Amino acid sequence: MDRWTELFRDAPDLAAQARARLTAGVRHVVATRTLIGSPRVSGADVVWVGGALYLTAPASSGKAADLRRDGRFQLHANPGGTGDREDVTISGTARELAADHPVREEVAAGLASARAPEQASAPIATVFLLEPARAELVRRSDGALQVESWPTAGV
Repeated sequence: MDRWTELFRDAPDLAAQARARLTAGVRHVVATRTLIGSPRVSGADVVWVGGALYLTAPASSGKAADLRRDGRFQLHANPGGTGDREDVTISGTARELAADHPVREEVAAGLASARAPEQASAPIATVFLLEPARAELVRRSDGALQVESWPTAGV
């Protein structure tokens, strides 16, 4: 069983909220680890295809090089300045897809439909499958923080 299936089975509310936040827009924030071990925080385009989440990056970008070398990432759903009272983060490992992988066409189509019209035809260079190890939803309610995480223990 893949990790996305486990997340949706074990924490359906958290998974649904994560998917909703990550499909509300295509542009989010990803942290990767640079060659010297420091964090690199940058914008990232992500799209759901089937039951999995994919990240795209220019082939020569720092984040693509980081993920090729050390696949660990943390993705934060873009709060978008809307005053939303929920934050979603996904941590895990990224695996680059081969240039001829069939899902790349679906990723490109998903991005094209989610992007602004002037960006819809922008090519995608590199696609990474994001495999979750941990997901977290932080809600703000009446001045208190409520945290839901997956897996719930042992991490």
